[in-house]
Amino acid sequence: MDRLQFFGVLTSSTCVLCGTSVETHDHLFFQCRFSAAVWGSLSTKTHTSWPSTSWVPLLQWACTHLHRRKDYRHLISRLVLSATVYFLWYERNNRIFSRRHRSTRDIIGDISELIRSRLLGLETRLQIPVLQRHIWRLST
Repeated sequence: MDRLQFFGVLTSSTCVLCGTSVETHDHLFFQCRFSAAVWGSLSTKTHTSWPSTSWVPLLQWACTHLHRRKDYRHLISRLVLSATVYFLWYERNNRIFSRRHRSTRDIIGDISELIRSRLLGLETRLQIPVLQRHIWRLST
């Protein structure tokens, strides 16, 4: 993040998503009110309680608890984690380089649609309970 300032792309270290705090990995992905709204909505949707709001401990937790488990809950949690990090970073870069802003609602919709598409493409979707199928708009 400091590299963009070093090369003169950014003149401020303020988070481009919320505009209130210094941008760090922890802030950008977890503590920023924009990011927190995205995580909160997806946590409600998936009934997942993320163990940390700090980058390194969360990744350590994910590697330990979500690695190679075939349970649908772990699959959905892995998808949510990776898609959320991707779309938050993508939104940040869009704001910096393209000056385009999207709402949390748009980003949550994109993340949800990506996860839905991935679940539709898996044969294991047959093992996903009816409630989860309804939440992700999968055929029953």
